[in-house]
Amino acid sequence: MAIPAWKIAPALAYGNSVVFKPAELVPASANALCDIIARAGVPPGVFNLVMGSGSVVGETMLASTKVAAISFTGSLSTGRRIAQTCISADPMKKMQLEMGGKNPMVVLDDADLKVAVECAINSAFFSTGQRCTASSRLIVTDGIYDAFLAAITERMDALVVDDACKPGTQIGPVVDQKQLEQDLMYIRLGQDEGAKLVAGGELLKRDAPGFYLSPALFAEVDNRMRVAREEIFGPWQH
Repeated sequence: MAIPAWKIAPALAYGNSVVFKPAELVPASANALCDIIARAGVPPGVFNLVMGSGSVVGETMLASTKVAAISFTGSLSTGRRIAQTCISADPMKKMQLEMGGKNPMVVLDDADLKVAVECAINSAFFSTGQRCTASSRLIVTDGIYDAFLAAITERMDALVVDDACKPGTQIGPVVDQKQLEQDLMYIRLGQDEGAKLVAGGELLKRDAPGFYLSPALFAEVDNRMRVAREEIFGPWQH
């Protein structure tokens, strides 16, 4: 809910009407946010929620002459298509794009080890790592490296991966089969490139159906490796 809230609030405050289209696989949080905004007293028609696929709903928004500006958070490939469409539109649409990233978290020698581990775990693995703010890279200085690696590996062993609606669950399933296959592809790729899989990266079975994957941690990663440069968007860290 954080990213759409960051965008919706200033847009409304500046006097715009807003049409909000969430990712089609995760509409529930968007519906909850819409309910909050409606109950807060926003006039009818000022804030609008539309559901559906990007290829249908998103393209309709892009093609509409009534939409003056587009703000997008998502993949690099989709962002490029949106940019091209906005530029070629007549009149040209304003646009703001937030696409793939590879966020680093830096841990220095004087860091509080427990705090650093909890920050890394929360950022990288909660929400199943499926957020653009996830810290998928850890840059750890030599003096604390061994202690940090041991502590985060121990902490990962205690994480509960299960049905997201089940009490006590800390990490839910990957969103769908396609994303799971991408996560597993990068795990294989990391090993093929010479990185060391320290923990996790295994398919899990649970009572409720779902695409369960244990959080993965790689070490000995070189910046030239694809896994060090490309956004994976899963419970994955190096």
